[in-house]
Amino acid sequence: TGEVAVIKLIRTKRIQDGVLRIEFAAGRPAIENIQALEKAMKEVAMTLNTDAEKAAKTTQRLIKEWKESRKRVEELEKEINSMRLKNLLESADVINGIKVISNAMDGNMKDLMALSKTIQEMTHQSEKAVVLLIGCADGKMSLLVTENNTPFSAGDILNAGLKVCNGKGGGGKKIAQGSAPAGEDCSNSAERVIDTMMNRIKEISPKKN
Repeated sequence: TGEVAVIKLIRTKRIQDGVLRIEFAAGRPAIENIQALEKAMKEVAMTLNTDAEKAAKTTQRLIKEWKESRKRVEELEKEINSMRLKNLLESADVINGIKVISNAMDGNMKDLMALSKTIQEMTHQSEKAVVLLIGCADGKMSLLVTENNTPFSAGDILNAGLKVCNGKGGGGKKIAQGSAPAGEDCSNSAERVIDTMMNRIKEISPKKN
């Protein structure tokens, strides 16, 4: 051990029950490992604009502040989404007594499904409504149509939209989904598809006496 001089524990790893792997460096490699750690700590301290001795506490404080900021951002996003959803519901079209909620947004099918679920939670179960959602993301246009207590078929409405955007998809009475190439201007294409589906609803909508 006198010749080894320094032994530095690098890491331990549990291989299986009762078996622990210990990695260490001895002699010159151990000293180099310690020097590398000290250098890294100094670089961290410089980045944090503090002393090496205070780096750990400074890091903990910054992590705490970051978590608090992230929580606040999430709360603000929820408030903004709630306001957007409220405006979306209030601005819905009404065709022969049936509410038609439509929205084109940035997002994929997962985002559309989440929004659709939230809309369902905020509307009365007995309300007659159709939801037309289109999302643009990653070079693809996603389409989602749902209906509640109406004489319409979501699949029929979706098919009308798919015809004008060269899309594919399908569905049944309650829900239908599809996708299409986003094209150069997905936003304009999405609005055109929504208009087409709205016109289809008007075509098949039973007229009120």
